[in-house]
Amino acid sequence: KAKNENVLKIFAAITALGLAIWRLIIADKNRKIADENKKIADENHKISKKQEINERYAKAIELLGHKSEAVRIGALYTLEQLSKENEEYFKICLESIAGYIRHESNCSQRIIESSKKWQEYAINLDSYKIECRLSEENIYNLEKPEKPQPRYLPEDIKTAVNILSRSGAPEEKHNLKNIDWCGIDFITSSIKFENIDFSHSIFINVKFPYEVNLSTCYLQRAKLYEVHLYKANLQGIDLQWAKLEGANLEDAHLYKANLQGIDLQDANLRGADLQYSNLYKADLKGADLERADLREVISLEEADLQWADLQGAKLDKETFSKFKNELKGWTFNEEGRNKGYLTKAPEEPESNDE
Repeated sequence: KAKNENVLKIFAAITALGLAIWRLIIADKNRKIADENKKIADENHKISKKQEINERYAKAIELLGHKSEAVRIGALYTLEQLSKENEEYFKICLESIAGYIRHESNCSQRIIESSKKWQEYAINLDSYKIECRLSEENIYNLEKPEKPQPRYLPEDIKTAVNILSRSGAPEEKHNLKNIDWCGIDFITSSIKFENIDFSHSIFINVKFPYEVNLSTCYLQRAKLYEVHLYKANLQGIDLQWAKLEGANLEDAHLYKANLQGIDLQDANLRGADLQYSNLYKADLKGADLERADLREVISLEEADLQWADLQGAKLDKETFSKFKNELKGWTFNEEGRNKGYLTKAPEEPESNDE
């Protein structure tokens, strides 16, 4: 009897173990099925989400061509939101916004009509400046073209520029090259200009806000005739071969700026900070550099300072010695350790040869 009981116990234990193993196998199988179902559900959700984003992006792009400005602004904000929500769409959305600005600024009839007079003014101004260079002695007989009325940016373009300025990494510049901004009054626009590439763009007679910050922008070979940049922050900016004839840069911050080949004829640079800037081959004919800070400039080599006013400009002795040829006609007045300022050198008396 005891033997039978032991057999039964062993049988019961084996049966229980078998059931436990069976349950574990079933549970593992169910878990795998659940995991597979979850994976499929997640995949379907991703596909659905991507499809939704694609549809939102496509709709936003379509609405950028809408007649209503309010609808176009809404579409721009949608693109900004998409760029924040989805990393894959970050660059695409911002490039689409930049493309919209370029298209509207250069192709849209509503903007072309408002800029037509300024385009004519830009052409006439170029011709006038060429004639001035050729005429020299008869410069005052030439008639300078008359400026048209200021232009104001449409709200959708303002919105688009602001979206770009607050989006993206500092090392990435949004492409707004070759755009006509002639005659625009940015003073009332509440626009920030950050990380934008304005190379080859035209800013003739543009009014920027007081102390505007353009330090993170590119302006290589841009035309900025007669622009208003009073106390502007242009530290470290790239202005190589840009044209700023007649520009107002009084008290502007141009510390470490790359000004190689820049055209600053007749520009107002009174009190401007030009320390450590590169002025290699800069055209500064007739520029007002009174009280400008030229200490430690990287280069003044081949800079044209004919008729420029350097009265009281700050300089260090080493820089003055290094670029003595370019600073011919000016005297260095030392007023501290390696520091000083410039004054007009006295004219040498004419020799009376008998």
